[in-house]
Amino acid sequence: MQLKKLTYTFIIFLFTIVINGQEKPTHEIKYHVDKEGNLHWNKDLPFFIRISPTAEGEGLLMESKISKEYTNPAYFDTEGLNKVRTRYAVNKDTKKTIIPKTEVIWEVYVDGIAPKSFVTFEKAPRYFTRSTKYYGKNLSLDIQTKDPNSGIKQLFYSLNGESYKEYSNIIPINSEGNYNLKFYAVDNVGNAEESKEYDFIADLSSPKTYYNITGIAKDKVISIATQIYLDPTDSISGVAKTYYRFDDGKEMLYTNGSSLPIKQLSDGDHKLYFYSIDKVDNKEEEFIVEFYLDRTAPIMAADILGDRYLLGNKVFFSGRTKMKLTAVDNKAGVKNIMYSIDGSIFNIYNQPFYLPSITGVHLVKYYATDNMANETDKDGSKFEKYKHVVSRVYVDLSGPILKHQFIGMTYKARDTLFINKQTKLKFSATDAESGLQYITYGTDNQYNEEKYSEPISFDKEGFHQIEYYGYDNVNNRNRNELFAYMDETGPDIKYNFSISAIGQKEGLPVYPHYVNLFLGAQDQIIGAKDIYYTTNNLSEKRYSLSIKGFKRNSINTVKIRARDHLNNETIETLQFYIE
Repeated sequence: MQLKKLTYTFIIFLFTIVINGQEKPTHEIKYHVDKEGNLHWNKDLPFFIRISPTAEGEGLLMESKISKEYTNPAYFDTEGLNKVRTRYAVNKDTKKTIIPKTEVIWEVYVDGIAPKSFVTFEKAPRYFTRSTKYYGKNLSLDIQTKDPNSGIKQLFYSLNGESYKEYSNIIPINSEGNYNLKFYAVDNVGNAEESKEYDFIADLSSPKTYYNITGIAKDKVISIATQIYLDPTDSISGVAKTYYRFDDGKEMLYTNGSSLPIKQLSDGDHKLYFYSIDKVDNKEEEFIVEFYLDRTAPIMAADILGDRYLLGNKVFFSGRTKMKLTAVDNKAGVKNIMYSIDGSIFNIYNQPFYLPSITGVHLVKYYATDNMANETDKDGSKFEKYKHVVSRVYVDLSGPILKHQFIGMTYKARDTLFINKQTKLKFSATDAESGLQYITYGTDNQYNEEKYSEPISFDKEGFHQIEYYGYDNVNNRNRNELFAYMDETGPDIKYNFSISAIGQKEGLPVYPHYVNLFLGAQDQIIGAKDIYYTTNNLSEKRYSLSIKGFKRNSINTVKIRARDHLNNETIETLQFYIE
């Protein structure tokens, strides 16, 4: 009898989930036939085998008696090449076994492994910290993926929360800011890799370098005692290097916090050139400062005696602070030190002085003359150009503005603020001038000030007096006080039956079934707020008029809970017998 031609047919169950927004899409698992005719099968996809005598026939679904529990559906267990086979090949014409004997094999390439993708950051300079990645100009993102089995079907990406879209080309980054990149690939049989995520910052702006001249200076004239500092800033990746040079000299690397070496310069006109580079190679345009160095001028210094605080470019004084002026001249010697406050006439300096007791900015000008000051020529005194060394000082005469806040339960009655044991007291203060330094407090006439760090509470029931103080950065102080009564005791519970007990049973009073129970509560401090009760472990109810309808011929239990206006509670339980 001739053997009929057998055809194996694999049946696939496919599903699709549609998803919108920035959520990662779900991809169907499936099979795939590549250009070479190879069948690739997703490892998670079930398969069935049908046998048919013709290529077009619907055939019969194969049943297995030996391995019934593992078939219909069945699953491939091995990655890569799997084989469906008959024992021996049969000649299609003679229907006899081919000699030498050989197997008939149907190849199925099983793929249960998702692709692996990675991103490269092209062209741009980079700088990494432990937690942040910075990139400079000309940044582009190239996402690549590999799949050794069924091959890549699609590659998706999402930038800054946008919906996932298919990746097709290098992504240029042309705007400065924070970026979040997510990407993943799916192969031809629906294996999708877990989304990979990268956070990075694009820094496309150059640093900014400021200069600061301290000491003797008038317009563009400085002395040998003057110090010039550079202050480079970069708000994103940070400053990497700052360079400077004087005139046509060699470019030098600047050390942060150091003063520039002007002592090597000659008397006369000079130019200072400087610029900074950030950590992703953004370079600042070179800045030029022109100045005149006068090596023969007296050297002036201003010292502060007492409270002071430097905030930004402001120096804050208190009303107790004095200014001290000194001058040194290395040739003729100092003759006079002159000073002026807020545009007044110049006076001879003799001793440290207070600034005016007026809140706000004060302008102090001062200069020194040597013993040649009276010598004049046609251009006038040569020391006139050294006048008006300027110090801008802010006099701060007022302490911080104080506030307090209770966190938790409070109740106001009879001009008194009541709190409970869980209530906390929080202090705060602001100072628009030199700024807040710290807050202290004391309670109940204990005048030892304690530094405030976190909200405080009270353990002792009763009346409390609280004083608190705010100190600004030049030690001006403001004081405030408040009073509060801490109540941690719940109300007294009162109860009364509508009829007297008619006897006793099992040590409990006995009442008739029509008895009513009346409840009340009294709080001597802030008053009772409400009463709740439960009868025989049923759900709790709020008490209104009376309680009745007790269970007959049994012991009844009533649990009473009373609260005051701070939610302090008292709980009492009654037991009695109802006929």
